[in-house]
Amino acid sequence: MPGTGFTDQQWLIQRDGQFIRVTGLLYRVAEQANGQRTCAEIAERVTQATDWVVEADDVRHLLRRKLIPLGLIVGEDGSVPSSRGATRESRARSPLTLNLRVQTLSPRLINPITRVLQVFYEPPLLIPILLMAGLYHWWLYRVHGILESIKDVLYTPGGLLLALAIVTLAGMFHELGHAAALRYGGGRVRGMGIGFYLIYPVLYTDVTDGYRLGRWARVRTDLGGIYFHLIFALGLIALSIASGKESVLFAVLLINAEMLYQLLPFVRLDGYWLLADLTGVPDFFSQMGPFLRSVFPTADVNGDRLPELKPWVKATFAAYLVVTVPLLAYLFFRTVRDFPRFLLWTADAFFQQTRIFALGESQGDVLIMALSGTQMLFLVLPVVGTLYILASAGHGAVRAIWNWSKPTPLRHAVGSLSAAAILCGVILLWAPQLRGLTAKGAARVPTDPASELLEQTREATAGLQTLRADVEGVFGAEDFSGNVVLQRPNLARVEIKGGADFGEYRIFSDGQNYVVYFPADNRYVRSRPGPEGHHIQAFVAEQVEYFFQPYSIGVLPARASAHYLGRETIGSSAYEVVEVEISSPRKKITRYFISPNDNLIHQVVTITERPDGTAATTWATLKNVQLNTPVDETTFQWTPPRTPARCICRVESHSREGGELAPKMS
Repeated sequence: MPGTGFTDQQWLIQRDGQFIRVTGLLYRVAEQANGQRTCAEIAERVTQATDWVVEADDVRHLLRRKLIPLGLIVGEDGSVPSSRGATRESRARSPLTLNLRVQTLSPRLINPITRVLQVFYEPPLLIPILLMAGLYHWWLYRVHGILESIKDVLYTPGGLLLALAIVTLAGMFHELGHAAALRYGGGRVRGMGIGFYLIYPVLYTDVTDGYRLGRWARVRTDLGGIYFHLIFALGLIALSIASGKESVLFAVLLINAEMLYQLLPFVRLDGYWLLADLTGVPDFFSQMGPFLRSVFPTADVNGDRLPELKPWVKATFAAYLVVTVPLLAYLFFRTVRDFPRFLLWTADAFFQQTRIFALGESQGDVLIMALSGTQMLFLVLPVVGTLYILASAGHGAVRAIWNWSKPTPLRHAVGSLSAAAILCGVILLWAPQLRGLTAKGAARVPTDPASELLEQTREATAGLQTLRADVEGVFGAEDFSGNVVLQRPNLARVEIKGGADFGEYRIFSDGQNYVVYFPADNRYVRSRPGPEGHHIQAFVAEQVEYFFQPYSIGVLPARASAHYLGRETIGSSAYEVVEVEISSPRKKITRYFISPNDNLIHQVVTITERPDGTAATTWATLKNVQLNTPVDETTFQWTPPRTPARCICRVESHSREGGELAPKMS
C-alpha cells in the first residue's frame, strides 16, 4: 500500500472486490497458506523469506485471531465466518456511507470512454485548460457579471428546469473525470451508478482500486471530478459567448457552487477523500475508533488499534477529529431538535405545491405542472433522508447501549436509565413543536383566512383569458385614471392619464414588442414582453402584473406576514381585505381588496414608510371589470406617430482619459 501515513508499511489483500489492510507479517502468512502446508511449514517459509523469526504457534495464533475472523482463511471446519457480512450490513446503515447503491454502468461500458478522456490529464492539455478556466471565470465574475444571467433564467419559462438538466449532465461528466483520472494513474473503475448519501440522491464512481496507487495518483483521482467540472463550465462559458444566451451562465454558477460543496472535508465528498489521501489515512471515519484506542490505550477496551502513524499525520488526524466531531454532533442535534418544525414546513410547502399542480393541470399548463412536480420531489427527499438518518442513529445508539449493559446488572440499570434520559430529552425538545404540529395538522397548510383568500385569488386570476377594466387611483399627490385591456399569454394595452405633474403614458404589447409611449414628449421605450408577459407592468396598477404572474400573489417575501382584516364596503361594493406587512428594510403595508363575486383583486392600497419617518400612500382600483370577453387583436398594436418619436435609452457612463464621459447606448 504506497503513500500511507503509517510509519510501517501496510499491505493489501483483496477479497470479493474489497481491500483489507493488514500488516506485513499477516500478509506473508496469508501468502504461504495454500491449504496444503502445515503451520510449521508456513512458519519456516515466512522466517526464510523475511526478517521475522516465526514459530508454528505464532502462525496458529495469527490464523485463529486475525486471518480467519477476517474471512481470509477458511476455518478448521471448512466454514467462512459471516462477520464480514454483518460488517457490511452495519456499514449500510451508517448515514455517512453511500447507501442503496444501484450500478448503472459496468466497466465494459466505461473503459472505452475513459480510454479517450484520460488524454485531458496529459500536461500539454491539462495546463492550458486550467489557465483558460481561470481566465474565463475571472472574466465572468469581474468583467461580465452574473446578474443578467440570473434575471434571464428567472424570466424565461423553463429556464430553471433547463439549468437543472445542464447541472445534471455536468454531474455525469464529473464522475467521468474521476474514472478517467483513475485509469490515467493505472487503476480500473469498477462501475458507476446512483445511490443515496445523507438525504440526497447522488451519482457515484467506484474508484476503490485507487488504494493500490501512489499518493499523487489517488489525489489526481480525487480532484478529477472537479477538474472535469471546470472543463464543462469552460464549455458553457464559450457557448454563452458564441450564442449570446445569458441563461447558460446561470448553470455555470450552479456548477461552481457544486464544486465548492464537493471540497467540504467533513463528509465523504471529494474534499474528504482528498484530505485522506494527502495524509495517507485510508478513511478517517472508519479509523476514528482504532485511532482513539491507539492514542489512549486502555486494557479493558476491546477492538482494533491503528498502527503507528507519522507524527504530522497523527496531529492532522487529531485536529480533524477536534473540528469534525463537534461540528457533526451540533448539526445532528439541530436536526433532531428542529425535525417537527421541518416536517410541518415541508408539509405546508408540499400541500401548496399540490394546489399549484392541480391548478396547472386544470389550465393545461405543462410547464407549471413540471415545475411543481419537481418541487414536490425535492421536498420529499430531504424528509425521507432525515428520517433515515434519525432511524440509523437511533438504532446504533440503542445497540451500543444494549451491548454495553449486558455484562452486569449494574450496567444494565445504568444503560436503561441512559436510554430513558435520551428519550425524555428528545420529547422535551419536541414538545413545543409537537403542540403546534397537532394544532395545525401534519399534512395541511394553516387555514387562516388570509392564506385561503390569497390562494383563491391566485387560482381565479390564473383562470382568466382576458380582462377589461377602467382604472383610477392616487400616486403620491397625483390622481390618475385610465383603462386596461389584457389577454394571455402576453398581449396588453394600458392607457393612464394624470395631472400636469403626473403626465400621460400608454402601454402596448403585441406579443413581440412591449412599448411604453409618452405622448406629451413623443418618446417611447421598447423591449420584449416575455413569453408569458412577465415583463409587462403598469407601474401604478399592480393588478396588471398579477394578471400575467398570478402565482406571485400568494407568495410572501422574507420578513412578511399576512392578516385578514375582515369585510369592507366601498361605495356599493363589498370586499374581503387582506393586509400584507413587510418590516424590513423599511416598513411597507399592502392591502388587497378582493371581490367575493370573482375572487379577484379590485383595489390595491400601499402604505410605504419614507426615510424621514412619514408614510406615502398610493392606491389603484379597477372598475367596470369585464372578464373573458373577446378582444380584437388590433387593440394591442401600436402605430408610431407621424412625427418622429425619440427612443428613451438607458445610458451608462464610463470614464475615458481626459475626464470626458462617453455614453454607452444599450
